[in-house]
Amino acid sequence: MKIRQIQIANILGIEALTIEPGNLCVVSGRNGAGKSSVLAAIRCVLSGGHDPDLIRQGAEEGAVTITLADGVTLTKTIRPDKSTLVVRHPELGKISKSQAWIDRICDSLSLDPIAFLTADPKERVNIFLEALPIKLRAEQLAFLPLAILKGKDLDRHAMEVLDELEHDIRESRRDLNATAKEKRATINQLAETLAPVVASTPATPISPTASVYVPFKERLDQWSQELKDLNAETRKRIETAKTLAREAEMGARTAAEKWAGEVTADTERQITTLRAIAATRIAQLVEERERNIRSANAVRDMELVQIQEEYEPKAKLLNEQIGNARAGAERQAADAKTREHIATLSVLAKTLEEKSAGMTLRLETLGGLRSDLLATLPIPGASISDGELLINGIKFDRLNMAERMRIAIEIAKLKAGDLGLILVDELESFDSFTWCQFEAAALESGLQFVAAKVSDDQELKVEIR
Repeated sequence: MKIRQIQIANILGIEALTIEPGNLCVVSGRNGAGKSSVLAAIRCVLSGGHDPDLIRQGAEEGAVTITLADGVTLTKTIRPDKSTLVVRHPELGKISKSQAWIDRICDSLSLDPIAFLTADPKERVNIFLEALPIKLRAEQLAFLPLAILKGKDLDRHAMEVLDELEHDIRESRRDLNATAKEKRATINQLAETLAPVVASTPATPISPTASVYVPFKERLDQWSQELKDLNAETRKRIETAKTLAREAEMGARTAAEKWAGEVTADTERQITTLRAIAATRIAQLVEERERNIRSANAVRDMELVQIQEEYEPKAKLLNEQIGNARAGAERQAADAKTREHIATLSVLAKTLEEKSAGMTLRLETLGGLRSDLLATLPIPGASISDGELLINGIKFDRLNMAERMRIAIEIAKLKAGDLGLILVDELESFDSFTWCQFEAAALESGLQFVAAKVSDDQELKVEIR
């Protein structure tokens, strides 16, 4: 369906103009010549509404009539107080609900391909998505956990939903990988603090940092008992030595007393004659007693020294072994806790890595879903990544002008509706090469273009291609 004729009367700068637009109609002239008035006249018929400012200055009313190839006429009459739209069929006559009928055959806001070309990447993506209204069905996302879909508006454009889902999954996967990496690093650090575990027969002496496995807890109990036995034996030997010394001293005292009694008794019998002998003998006995006591004490002291000399190195060794065993037991207990922590971290890291792998699989599935959806689009190779439109993986702005122009017109074609009319403004921004690219793409598209551009012509000029 195409436009055969456009008649404009008293619209903005145009008093009267009739155009048969063909496939490509270029309206040019200096600023104020009326080229933009042509586009405004066409838009006022297609978009509806009332705008009295469109009436040419000095006129009572303005009117625009668009005649389609099948003879249907669309006439809009604009008066200061209201606008009237009449759609008339050559056979059926006047059509009721005229604006609704127009809305069915065209998009009143059909895309200007120039605006698509010059838009920034974000706006271009919005235009692209608006032209291709794809929706996702809930069953297409059934492979995703409900937690990921929670709060997502699935009524939006499919590409927007997919972008958000992929972004959220990538963020979650990144966090999981970072956490798993931290756990693995902690595991490695903890593993470096563990003592090597090697089956071996404990040697003496044993260090708490020995490189062989030592059953410190069992040795601690053993050496503690040995020290206890040594202390008991030493105390027993000391008591025995003291007892022997006391017995020797008592024996000496008893013998001396006995002899002293006998001498005293004899002396008493022979007081006069033997007093001197008794005194001498008593003195000898006293001296002998002291000598015997000193001898017993010397033996006792020698025995105590010998006991002490034997005790100290054994006690020192056992105390060292007990200290080492205690340190080793504490180290082994700490290592046991560390190994338990490592095992817990390993399970957690593995769980995180498995979740990350699951998210990678979901991303691959979403990528496949995206590819399937894009494969149905009339723009082969089109995709969206990081907020930019890509064609076969190449950013739109990096394509050559001919390819960009072709795609822009293809997008416009999707928005044009059955009428297939595209309005283009500001063509003067094109250089001669770009204009040739536009003209070729427009004529090849099968659409009908009405384009305006500034030129040096004093009067309004209409060229039909």
